[in-house]
Amino acid sequence: MVQWGQPVERALLLAASAGIAPAQPPATPPPFPEWTDAAALPRPVLRDGGGEFPATAVRNLVLLLAMAGRPDDFPGVDGALGEVAAACEPASLAAFAWGLFEDWAAAGHPAVTGRHSHVLSALGRFGDADTVHRLAARAAGWTKPDTGDLLSGALRAMAQIGGDAAAAHLNDIAIRARTKTVRNVARFHLGRLAEADGLTTEQLADRLVPDLGLEASGTLALDYGPRRFTVVLDEQLVSFVHDEHGRVRKTLPKPGVKDDPERAGAARDRLARLRRDVRVVAADRTARLEAAMIDGRGWTPAEFDAHLVRHPIVRRFARRLVWRTADGTSFRIAEDGTHADASDETIVLAPGARIALPHPADLTDAELKAWADVFADYEILQPFPQLGRPRHVLTEDERRSDRLARLEGATAPAAGVRALLRTGNWRQSLAINGRRPWIAARVAGPSLVIDLAPGLPEYDSQDAADQTFRRVRLADSPYRDPDPADPPLRFGDLPAGAVSEAIAAIDSALRRPR
Repeated sequence: MVQWGQPVERALLLAASAGIAPAQPPATPPPFPEWTDAAALPRPVLRDGGGEFPATAVRNLVLLLAMAGRPDDFPGVDGALGEVAAACEPASLAAFAWGLFEDWAAAGHPAVTGRHSHVLSALGRFGDADTVHRLAARAAGWTKPDTGDLLSGALRAMAQIGGDAAAAHLNDIAIRARTKTVRNVARFHLGRLAEADGLTTEQLADRLVPDLGLEASGTLALDYGPRRFTVVLDEQLVSFVHDEHGRVRKTLPKPGVKDDPERAGAARDRLARLRRDVRVVAADRTARLEAAMIDGRGWTPAEFDAHLVRHPIVRRFARRLVWRTADGTSFRIAEDGTHADASDETIVLAPGARIALPHPADLTDAELKAWADVFADYEILQPFPQLGRPRHVLTEDERRSDRLARLEGATAPAAGVRALLRTGNWRQSLAINGRRPWIAARVAGPSLVIDLAPGLPEYDSQDAADQTFRRVRLADSPYRDPDPADPPLRFGDLPAGAVSEAIAAIDSALRRPR
Protein backbone atom coordinates (compact mmCIF):
# COMPACT_ATOMS: atom_id res chain seq x y z
CA MET A 1 0.00 0.00 0.00
CA VAL A 2 1.18 3.54 -0.70
CA GLN A 3 2.25 5.26 2.51
CA TRP A 4 0.42 8.56 2.31
CA GLY A 5 2.66 11.53 3.01
CA GLN A 6 5.84 9.43 3.06
CA PRO A 7 8.40 10.29 0.33
CA VAL A 8 8.90 7.57 -2.25
CA GLU A 9 11.11 7.23 -5.34
CA ARG A 10 11.73 10.58 -7.01
CA ALA A 11 11.24 8.95 -10.43
CA LEU A 12 7.60 8.34 -9.61
CA LEU A 13 7.00 11.76 -8.07
CA LEU A 14 4.76 10.22 -5.43
CA ALA A 15 5.88 12.46 -2.57
CA ALA A 16 3.15 14.52 -0.98
CA SER A 17 4.98 17.62 -2.24
CA ALA A 18 4.19 16.54 -5.80
CA GLY A 19 0.55 17.15 -5.00
CA ILE A 20 -0.71 13.64 -5.74
CA ALA A 21 -1.63 12.47 -2.29
CA PRO A 22 -5.17 13.63 -1.45
CA ALA A 23 -5.65 16.12 1.32
CA GLN A 24 -7.40 13.38 3.28
CA PRO A 25 -6.29 9.79 2.59
CA PRO A 26 -9.16 7.74 1.16
CA ALA A 27 -10.68 5.10 3.37
CA THR A 28 -9.73 2.38 0.88
CA PRO A 29 -6.54 3.05 -1.11
CA PRO A 30 -6.29 1.14 -4.39
CA PRO A 31 -5.03 -2.38 -3.65
CA PHE A 32 -2.12 -3.83 -5.53
CA PRO A 33 -3.49 -6.23 -8.21
CA GLU A 34 -3.31 -9.84 -7.10
CA TRP A 35 -2.72 -11.05 -10.68
CA THR A 36 0.71 -9.45 -11.16
CA ASP A 37 4.11 -9.47 -9.49
CA ALA A 38 6.00 -6.17 -9.47
CA ALA A 39 9.35 -7.95 -9.26
CA ALA A 40 8.63 -9.89 -12.48
CA LEU A 41 7.39 -6.96 -14.59
CA PRO A 42 9.69 -5.31 -17.16
CA ARG A 43 11.35 -2.39 -15.42
CA PRO A 44 11.17 1.16 -16.77
CA VAL A 45 14.55 2.82 -17.31
CA LEU A 46 15.33 6.44 -16.50
CA ARG A 47 16.73 8.62 -19.27
CA ASP A 48 20.39 9.65 -19.40
CA GLY A 49 21.69 6.49 -17.77
CA GLY A 50 19.60 6.81 -14.62
CA GLY A 51 19.18 3.05 -14.36
CA GLU A 52 16.23 0.71 -13.94
CA PHE A 53 13.43 1.15 -11.44
CA PRO A 54 13.80 -1.03 -8.35
CA ALA A 55 10.93 -3.45 -7.67
CA THR A 56 9.43 -1.07 -5.08
CA ALA A 57 9.30 1.70 -7.68
CA VAL A 58 7.62 -0.63 -10.19
CA ARG A 59 5.06 -1.50 -7.54
CA ASN A 60 4.37 2.18 -6.90
CA LEU A 61 4.00 2.84 -10.63
CA VAL A 62 1.36 0.11 -10.85
CA LEU A 63 -0.47 1.74 -7.95
CA LEU A 64 -0.11 5.16 -9.54
CA LEU A 65 -1.79 3.80 -12.70
CA ALA A 66 -4.58 2.38 -10.53
CA MET A 67 -5.03 5.85 -9.02
CA ALA A 68 -5.38 7.23 -12.56
CA GLY A 69 -8.60 5.25 -12.77
CA ARG A 70 -9.93 7.40 -9.90
CA PRO A 71 -9.14 10.97 -10.99
CA ASP A 72 -11.65 12.52 -8.56
CA ASP A 73 -9.83 10.95 -5.61
CA PHE A 74 -6.37 11.72 -6.99
CA PRO A 75 -6.54 14.99 -8.94
CA GLY A 76 -2.77 15.26 -9.45
CA VAL A 77 -2.19 11.80 -10.77
CA ASP A 78 -2.25 12.61 -14.52
CA GLY A 79 0.39 15.27 -14.08
CA ALA A 80 2.55 12.87 -12.09
CA LEU A 81 2.28 10.19 -14.76
CA GLY A 82 3.21 12.76 -17.37
CA GLU A 83 6.38 13.52 -15.44
CA VAL A 84 7.12 9.81 -15.14
CA ALA A 85 6.79 9.52 -18.95
CA ALA A 86 9.14 12.48 -19.43
CA ALA A 87 11.72 10.96 -17.04
CA CYS A 88 11.83 7.47 -18.60
CA GLU A 89 12.92 5.84 -21.84
CA PRO A 90 9.70 5.46 -23.92
CA ALA A 91 10.50 1.91 -25.07
CA SER A 92 10.99 0.76 -21.48
CA LEU A 93 7.63 2.19 -20.41
CA ALA A 94 5.94 0.51 -23.40
CA ALA A 95 7.51 -2.82 -22.38
CA PHE A 96 6.38 -2.31 -18.78
CA ALA A 97 2.79 -1.53 -19.85
CA TRP A 98 2.67 -4.56 -22.14
CA GLY A 99 4.00 -6.80 -19.35
CA LEU A 100 1.25 -5.53 -17.05
CA PHE A 101 -1.32 -6.19 -19.78
CA GLU A 102 -0.01 -9.73 -20.34
CA ASP A 103 -0.40 -10.54 -16.64
CA TRP A 104 -3.91 -9.13 -16.67
CA ALA A 105 -4.80 -11.07 -19.83
CA ALA A 106 -3.46 -14.30 -18.29
CA ALA A 107 -5.85 -13.75 -15.38
CA GLY A 108 -8.81 -13.49 -17.77
CA HIS A 109 -9.03 -9.66 -18.02
CA PRO A 110 -10.71 -9.19 -14.61
CA ALA A 111 -12.88 -6.11 -14.01
CA VAL A 112 -12.36 -4.72 -17.51
CA THR A 113 -14.71 -1.81 -16.75
CA GLY A 114 -14.02 -1.73 -13.03
CA ARG A 115 -10.99 -1.32 -10.79
CA HIS A 116 -8.60 -2.86 -13.34
CA SER A 117 -9.72 -0.81 -16.35
CA HIS A 118 -6.50 1.20 -15.95
CA VAL A 119 -4.50 -1.62 -17.58
CA LEU A 120 -5.70 -0.74 -21.09
CA SER A 121 -5.34 2.94 -20.22
CA ALA A 122 -1.69 2.25 -19.36
CA LEU A 123 -1.17 0.85 -22.87
CA GLY A 124 -2.67 4.02 -24.31
CA ARG A 125 -0.53 6.20 -22.09
CA PHE A 126 2.83 4.43 -22.52
CA GLY A 127 2.41 2.31 -25.68
CA ASP A 128 4.13 2.71 -29.03
CA ALA A 129 3.65 1.44 -32.60
CA ASP A 130 4.73 -2.06 -31.58
CA THR A 131 2.10 -1.99 -28.83
CA VAL A 132 -0.53 -1.12 -31.43
CA HIS A 133 0.46 -4.06 -33.65
CA ARG A 134 0.40 -6.48 -30.72
CA LEU A 135 -2.88 -5.17 -29.35
CA ALA A 136 -4.56 -5.29 -32.77
CA ALA A 137 -3.46 -8.91 -33.21
CA ARG A 138 -4.86 -9.77 -29.78
CA ALA A 139 -8.10 -7.85 -30.39
CA ALA A 140 -8.74 -9.82 -33.59
CA GLY A 141 -9.67 -12.79 -31.40
CA TRP A 142 -12.13 -10.87 -29.24
CA THR A 143 -15.24 -11.70 -31.23
CA LYS A 144 -17.58 -13.04 -28.55
CA PRO A 145 -20.42 -10.80 -27.31
CA ASP A 146 -18.91 -10.59 -23.81
CA THR A 147 -15.67 -9.06 -25.14
CA GLY A 148 -17.29 -5.81 -26.25
CA ASP A 149 -15.95 -3.74 -23.33
CA LEU A 150 -12.51 -5.26 -23.79
CA LEU A 151 -12.47 -4.42 -27.49
CA SER A 152 -13.76 -0.91 -26.87
CA GLY A 153 -10.95 -0.31 -24.38
CA ALA A 154 -8.39 -1.64 -26.85
CA LEU A 155 -9.63 0.71 -29.59
CA ARG A 156 -9.46 3.62 -27.17
CA ALA A 157 -5.89 2.67 -26.23
CA MET A 158 -4.83 2.49 -29.89
CA ALA A 159 -6.34 5.89 -30.55
CA GLN A 160 -4.56 7.33 -27.50
CA ILE A 161 -1.21 6.01 -28.79
CA GLY A 162 -1.97 7.49 -32.20
CA GLY A 163 0.36 7.51 -35.19
CA ASP A 164 0.26 5.73 -38.53
CA ALA A 165 0.05 2.24 -37.03
CA ALA A 166 -2.97 3.13 -34.89
CA ALA A 167 -4.74 4.80 -37.79
CA ALA A 168 -4.12 1.81 -40.08
CA HIS A 169 -5.40 -0.74 -37.56
CA LEU A 170 -8.43 1.34 -36.57
CA ASN A 171 -9.31 1.74 -40.24
CA ASP A 172 -8.96 -2.01 -40.77
CA ILE A 173 -11.30 -2.69 -37.84
CA ALA A 174 -13.72 -0.03 -39.10
CA ILE A 175 -14.18 -1.90 -42.37
CA ARG A 176 -13.81 -5.51 -41.18
CA ALA A 177 -15.45 -5.77 -37.76
CA ARG A 178 -18.41 -8.12 -37.61
CA THR A 179 -20.71 -5.78 -35.69
CA LYS A 180 -21.86 -2.31 -36.62
CA THR A 181 -21.21 -1.11 -33.06
CA VAL A 182 -17.51 -2.00 -33.21
CA ARG A 183 -17.18 -0.47 -36.69
CA ASN A 184 -18.75 2.75 -35.46
CA VAL A 185 -16.46 2.92 -32.40
CA ALA A 186 -13.41 2.48 -34.64
CA ARG A 187 -14.70 5.19 -37.00
CA PHE A 188 -15.23 7.52 -34.05
CA HIS A 189 -11.61 7.13 -32.96
CA LEU A 190 -10.45 7.55 -36.56
CA GLY A 191 -12.34 10.81 -36.66
CA ARG A 192 -10.49 12.00 -33.57
CA LEU A 193 -7.13 11.06 -35.11
CA ALA A 194 -8.07 12.81 -38.34
CA GLU A 195 -9.08 15.97 -36.47
CA ALA A 196 -5.77 15.97 -34.60
CA ASP A 197 -3.96 15.88 -37.97
CA GLY A 198 -6.11 18.65 -39.44
CA LEU A 199 -7.92 16.23 -41.78
CA THR A 200 -11.48 15.10 -42.27
CA THR A 201 -12.32 11.47 -41.54
CA GLU A 202 -12.70 10.84 -45.27
CA GLN A 203 -9.32 12.41 -46.08
CA LEU A 204 -7.67 10.15 -43.53
CA ALA A 205 -9.56 7.12 -44.84
CA ASP A 206 -8.25 7.89 -48.36
CA ARG A 207 -4.70 7.77 -47.05
CA LEU A 208 -5.28 4.46 -45.28
CA VAL A 209 -6.58 2.35 -48.17
CA PRO A 210 -4.15 -0.61 -48.23
CA ASP A 211 -2.46 -1.58 -51.48
CA LEU A 212 -2.53 -5.24 -50.34
CA GLY A 213 1.01 -5.71 -51.57
CA LEU A 214 0.10 -5.04 -55.19
CA GLU A 215 2.41 -3.29 -57.61
CA ALA A 216 1.25 0.04 -59.04
CA SER A 217 0.02 -1.85 -62.10
CA GLY A 218 -2.26 -3.97 -59.91
CA THR A 219 -0.18 -7.16 -60.15
CA LEU A 220 1.25 -9.54 -57.57
CA ALA A 221 4.14 -11.98 -58.16
CA LEU A 222 3.89 -15.48 -56.64
CA ASP A 223 5.97 -18.59 -57.08
CA TYR A 224 6.11 -22.29 -56.29
CA GLY A 225 9.92 -22.28 -56.36
CA PRO A 226 10.69 -23.39 -59.93
CA ARG A 227 7.44 -21.97 -61.30
CA ARG A 228 6.40 -18.33 -61.22
CA PHE A 229 3.00 -16.71 -61.61
CA THR A 230 1.60 -13.20 -61.85
CA VAL A 231 -1.78 -12.33 -60.35
CA VAL A 232 -3.56 -9.57 -62.30
CA LEU A 233 -6.65 -7.62 -61.25
CA ASP A 234 -8.99 -6.67 -64.07
CA GLU A 235 -11.16 -3.56 -64.14
CA GLN A 236 -13.91 -5.37 -62.18
CA LEU A 237 -11.32 -6.34 -59.49
CA VAL A 238 -11.52 -9.99 -60.53
CA SER A 239 -8.11 -11.67 -60.17
CA PHE A 240 -6.61 -13.94 -62.81
CA VAL A 241 -3.35 -15.89 -62.77
CA HIS A 242 -0.84 -15.66 -65.62
CA ASP A 243 1.84 -18.32 -65.78
CA GLU A 244 5.32 -18.02 -67.31
CA HIS A 245 4.04 -19.17 -70.68
CA GLY A 246 1.35 -16.49 -70.90
CA ARG A 247 -1.54 -18.83 -70.11
CA VAL A 248 -4.36 -17.28 -68.10
CA ARG A 249 -5.91 -19.29 -65.29
CA LYS A 250 -8.75 -18.58 -62.88
CA THR A 251 -6.58 -19.66 -59.98
CA LEU A 252 -3.20 -21.19 -59.16
CA PRO A 253 -2.63 -24.77 -60.32
CA LYS A 254 -2.20 -27.66 -57.93
CA PRO A 255 1.45 -28.03 -56.85
CA GLY A 256 3.47 -30.62 -58.76
CA VAL A 257 6.20 -32.98 -57.61
CA LYS A 258 8.94 -30.53 -58.66
CA ASP A 259 7.38 -27.60 -56.78
CA ASP A 260 8.48 -26.45 -53.34
CA PRO A 261 5.56 -27.47 -51.08
CA GLU A 262 6.13 -24.64 -48.59
CA ARG A 263 6.31 -21.95 -51.28
CA ALA A 264 3.31 -23.42 -53.09
CA GLY A 265 1.24 -23.47 -49.90
CA ALA A 266 2.24 -19.93 -49.05
CA ALA A 267 1.39 -18.74 -52.59
CA ARG A 268 -2.04 -20.35 -52.50
CA ASP A 269 -2.75 -18.83 -49.07
CA ARG A 270 -1.55 -15.44 -50.31
CA LEU A 271 -3.89 -15.53 -53.30
CA ALA A 272 -6.85 -16.54 -51.13
CA ARG A 273 -6.06 -13.72 -48.70
CA LEU A 274 -5.70 -11.22 -51.54
CA ARG A 275 -9.09 -12.14 -52.99
CA ARG A 276 -10.73 -11.88 -49.59
CA ASP A 277 -9.07 -8.54 -48.83
CA VAL A 278 -9.93 -7.09 -52.25
CA ARG A 279 -13.61 -7.79 -51.58
CA VAL A 280 -13.44 -6.02 -48.23
CA VAL A 281 -11.57 -2.98 -49.57
CA ALA A 282 -13.82 -2.81 -52.65
CA ALA A 283 -17.00 -2.80 -50.56
CA ASP A 284 -15.65 -0.02 -48.33
CA ARG A 285 -14.36 2.11 -51.22
CA THR A 286 -17.56 1.68 -53.23
CA ALA A 287 -19.66 2.86 -50.29
CA ARG A 288 -17.35 5.82 -49.58
CA LEU A 289 -17.19 6.96 -53.21
CA GLU A 290 -20.95 6.73 -53.56
CA ALA A 291 -21.34 8.78 -50.38
CA ALA A 292 -18.83 11.32 -51.75
CA MET A 293 -20.94 11.64 -54.91
CA ILE A 294 -24.08 12.28 -52.87
CA ASP A 295 -22.46 14.66 -50.37
CA GLY A 296 -20.55 16.69 -52.95
CA ARG A 297 -17.14 15.98 -51.44
CA GLY A 298 -14.08 17.30 -53.29
CA TRP A 299 -10.40 16.45 -53.75
CA THR A 300 -7.40 18.59 -54.59
CA PRO A 301 -5.47 17.51 -57.71
CA ALA A 302 -2.68 16.14 -55.50
CA GLU A 303 -5.13 14.09 -53.40
CA PHE A 304 -6.95 12.93 -56.51
CA ASP A 305 -3.74 11.74 -58.16
CA ALA A 306 -2.25 10.07 -55.09
CA HIS A 307 -5.32 8.36 -53.63
CA LEU A 308 -7.49 7.64 -56.67
CA VAL A 309 -5.58 7.74 -59.95
CA ARG A 310 -2.42 5.94 -58.84
CA HIS A 311 -3.72 3.57 -56.16
CA PRO A 312 -3.59 -0.01 -57.55
CA ILE A 313 -7.11 -0.84 -56.34
CA VAL A 314 -9.00 2.47 -56.17
CA ARG A 315 -7.92 3.44 -59.69
CA ARG A 316 -10.07 0.58 -61.00
CA PHE A 317 -13.12 2.33 -59.53
CA ALA A 318 -12.01 5.81 -60.51
CA ARG A 319 -11.58 4.91 -64.20
CA ARG A 320 -15.21 3.82 -64.39
CA LEU A 321 -16.73 7.06 -63.13
CA VAL A 322 -17.27 10.58 -64.45
CA TRP A 323 -15.45 13.37 -62.58
CA ARG A 324 -15.93 17.12 -62.62
CA THR A 325 -13.98 20.22 -61.65
CA ALA A 326 -15.45 23.19 -59.81
CA ASP A 327 -15.56 25.19 -63.06
CA GLY A 328 -17.89 22.60 -64.62
CA THR A 329 -15.41 20.59 -66.71
CA SER A 330 -16.37 16.92 -66.65
CA PHE A 331 -13.90 14.19 -67.55
CA ARG A 332 -12.97 10.55 -67.13
CA ILE A 333 -9.63 8.92 -66.35
CA ALA A 334 -8.37 7.29 -69.53
CA GLU A 335 -6.57 3.96 -69.66
CA ASP A 336 -3.17 5.69 -69.76
CA GLY A 337 -3.99 7.80 -66.69
CA THR A 338 -4.65 11.05 -68.56
CA HIS A 339 -7.91 12.96 -68.34
CA ALA A 340 -10.32 12.97 -71.26
CA ASP A 341 -13.54 14.89 -71.83
CA ALA A 342 -16.70 13.50 -73.43
CA SER A 343 -15.22 14.13 -76.88
CA ASP A 344 -12.16 12.04 -75.93
CA GLU A 345 -9.98 15.13 -76.01
CA THR A 346 -7.19 15.20 -73.42
CA ILE A 347 -7.56 17.93 -70.81
CA VAL A 348 -5.09 19.21 -68.22
CA LEU A 349 -6.37 20.05 -64.76
CA ALA A 350 -5.40 23.40 -63.29
CA PRO A 351 -3.15 23.06 -60.19
CA GLY A 352 -5.79 24.60 -57.94
CA ALA A 353 -8.78 22.78 -59.41
CA ARG A 354 -11.24 21.18 -57.00
CA ILE A 355 -12.34 17.77 -58.26
CA ALA A 356 -15.66 16.17 -57.36
CA LEU A 357 -17.60 13.06 -58.24
CA PRO A 358 -20.79 14.54 -59.69
CA HIS A 359 -24.24 13.22 -58.97
CA PRO A 360 -26.41 13.16 -62.11
CA ALA A 361 -28.32 16.08 -60.56
CA ASP A 362 -25.09 18.09 -60.96
CA LEU A 363 -24.92 17.38 -64.72
CA THR A 364 -26.95 18.78 -67.57
CA ASP A 365 -29.09 16.60 -69.83
CA ALA A 366 -26.54 17.05 -72.62
CA GLU A 367 -23.64 16.02 -70.36
CA LEU A 368 -25.49 12.93 -69.17
CA LYS A 369 -26.27 11.83 -72.72
CA ALA A 370 -22.72 12.46 -73.93
CA TRP A 371 -21.17 10.49 -71.09
CA ALA A 372 -23.69 7.68 -71.37
CA ASP A 373 -22.68 7.32 -75.03
CA VAL A 374 -18.96 7.28 -74.17
CA PHE A 375 -19.37 4.63 -71.48
CA ALA A 376 -21.54 2.54 -73.79
CA ASP A 377 -18.99 2.79 -76.61
CA TYR A 378 -16.14 1.70 -74.32
CA GLU A 379 -18.34 -0.88 -72.57
CA ILE A 380 -17.47 0.61 -69.19
CA LEU A 381 -19.50 -0.80 -66.29
CA GLN A 382 -19.78 1.60 -63.39
CA PRO A 383 -19.03 0.34 -59.85
CA PHE A 384 -22.33 1.85 -58.66
CA PRO A 385 -25.10 3.76 -60.44
CA GLN A 386 -23.95 7.23 -61.40
CA LEU A 387 -25.05 8.15 -64.91
CA GLY A 388 -28.16 5.98 -64.73
CA ARG A 389 -29.16 7.02 -61.22
CA PRO A 390 -32.59 8.58 -60.47
CA ARG A 391 -32.22 12.31 -60.85
CA HIS A 392 -34.36 15.04 -59.29
CA VAL A 393 -33.32 18.57 -60.22
CA LEU A 394 -34.68 21.56 -58.29
CA THR A 395 -36.37 24.48 -59.99
CA GLU A 396 -35.00 27.97 -59.37
CA ASP A 397 -37.91 28.72 -57.03
CA GLU A 398 -37.18 25.57 -55.02
CA ARG A 399 -33.50 26.42 -54.81
CA ARG A 400 -34.36 29.78 -53.20
CA SER A 401 -36.88 28.25 -50.79
CA ASP A 402 -36.86 26.15 -47.63
CA ARG A 403 -39.98 24.29 -48.84
CA LEU A 404 -40.54 21.62 -51.47
CA ALA A 405 -43.96 22.53 -52.78
CA ARG A 406 -43.86 19.73 -55.37
CA LEU A 407 -44.31 17.16 -52.57
CA GLU A 408 -46.76 19.03 -50.37
CA GLY A 409 -50.29 17.66 -50.50
CA ALA A 410 -49.09 14.24 -51.69
CA THR A 411 -50.49 11.16 -49.98
CA ALA A 412 -48.47 8.08 -49.10
CA PRO A 413 -49.58 4.78 -47.58
CA ALA A 414 -48.53 4.40 -43.96
CA ALA A 415 -46.54 1.31 -44.99
CA GLY A 416 -44.51 3.45 -47.40
CA VAL A 417 -43.71 6.00 -44.69
CA ARG A 418 -42.64 3.22 -42.33
CA ALA A 419 -40.48 1.71 -45.07
CA LEU A 420 -38.78 5.10 -45.35
CA LEU A 421 -38.06 5.03 -41.62
CA ARG A 422 -36.34 1.66 -42.00
CA THR A 423 -33.72 3.09 -44.37
CA GLY A 424 -31.62 4.23 -41.40
CA ASN A 425 -31.37 7.94 -42.20
CA TRP A 426 -34.96 8.80 -41.35
CA ARG A 427 -36.44 9.11 -37.87
CA GLN A 428 -39.88 9.88 -36.47
CA SER A 429 -41.18 12.22 -33.79
CA LEU A 430 -42.36 11.28 -30.36
CA ALA A 431 -46.08 10.55 -30.14
CA ILE A 432 -48.49 13.36 -29.27
CA ASN A 433 -51.98 12.19 -28.37
CA GLY A 434 -51.20 8.80 -29.86
CA ARG A 435 -49.87 10.17 -33.19
CA ARG A 436 -46.38 10.91 -34.55
CA PRO A 437 -46.76 14.21 -36.43
CA TRP A 438 -43.53 14.24 -38.48
CA ILE A 439 -40.62 12.28 -39.90
CA ALA A 440 -37.20 13.78 -40.69
CA ALA A 441 -33.80 13.02 -42.18
CA ARG A 442 -30.47 14.82 -42.13
CA VAL A 443 -29.57 16.22 -45.56
CA ALA A 444 -26.00 17.56 -45.52
CA GLY A 445 -26.50 19.30 -42.18
CA PRO A 446 -30.09 20.57 -41.88
CA SER A 447 -33.05 18.27 -41.42
CA LEU A 448 -35.61 17.66 -44.13
CA VAL A 449 -38.90 17.45 -42.23
CA ILE A 450 -42.21 16.06 -43.50
CA ASP A 451 -45.23 17.15 -41.43
CA LEU A 452 -47.86 14.42 -41.62
CA ALA A 453 -51.65 14.34 -41.37
CA PRO A 454 -53.16 12.62 -39.50
CA GLY A 455 -49.74 11.38 -38.29
CA LEU A 456 -48.46 7.86 -37.85
CA PRO A 457 -50.12 5.95 -35.00
CA GLU A 458 -47.92 5.52 -31.95
CA TYR A 459 -48.04 1.75 -32.39
CA ASP A 460 -47.86 -0.07 -35.72
CA SER A 461 -51.14 -1.26 -37.13
CA GLN A 462 -52.05 -2.86 -40.42
CA ASP A 463 -55.00 -0.51 -41.04
CA ALA A 464 -53.17 2.78 -40.39
CA ALA A 465 -54.54 5.67 -42.44
CA ASP A 466 -52.75 7.08 -45.48
CA GLN A 467 -50.49 10.02 -44.64
CA THR A 468 -50.74 13.42 -46.33
CA PHE A 469 -47.59 15.52 -46.55
CA ARG A 470 -48.79 18.83 -45.08
CA ARG A 471 -45.39 20.51 -45.34
CA VAL A 472 -41.97 19.42 -46.63
CA ARG A 473 -39.43 21.82 -45.18
CA LEU A 474 -35.87 22.41 -44.04
CA ALA A 475 -35.12 22.97 -40.36
CA ASP A 476 -32.06 23.19 -38.17
CA SER A 477 -33.89 20.83 -35.84
CA PRO A 478 -37.29 19.18 -36.24
CA TYR A 479 -37.78 19.46 -32.48
CA ARG A 480 -38.10 23.24 -32.35
CA ASP A 481 -39.55 26.09 -34.33
CA PRO A 482 -37.05 28.16 -36.34
CA ASP A 483 -35.50 31.19 -34.68
CA PRO A 484 -36.10 34.36 -36.74
CA ALA A 485 -32.52 35.37 -35.97
CA ASP A 486 -31.12 32.24 -37.67
CA PRO A 487 -29.90 32.61 -41.26
CA PRO A 488 -32.49 31.35 -43.77
CA LEU A 489 -32.23 27.78 -45.02
CA ARG A 490 -32.42 27.19 -48.77
CA PHE A 491 -32.44 23.96 -50.71
CA GLY A 492 -30.08 25.54 -53.22
CA ASP A 493 -27.37 25.77 -50.57
CA LEU A 494 -27.31 21.99 -50.12
CA PRO A 495 -25.49 19.48 -52.36
CA ALA A 496 -27.72 18.74 -55.34
CA GLY A 497 -26.99 15.03 -54.98
CA ALA A 498 -28.09 14.88 -51.36
CA VAL A 499 -31.38 16.66 -52.15
CA SER A 500 -31.99 14.44 -55.17
CA GLU A 501 -31.43 11.30 -53.09
CA ALA A 502 -33.88 12.51 -50.43
CA ILE A 503 -36.54 13.24 -53.04
CA ALA A 504 -35.96 9.81 -54.62
CA ALA A 505 -36.44 8.13 -51.23
CA ILE A 506 -39.65 10.07 -50.62
CA ASP A 507 -40.84 9.24 -54.13
CA SER A 508 -40.39 5.52 -53.38
CA ALA A 509 -42.61 5.91 -50.29
CA LEU A 510 -45.29 7.60 -52.37
CA ARG A 511 -45.18 4.80 -54.95
CA ARG A 512 -45.40 1.92 -52.46
CA PRO A 513 -48.57 -0.12 -53.14
CA ARG A 514 -51.39 0.34 -50.67
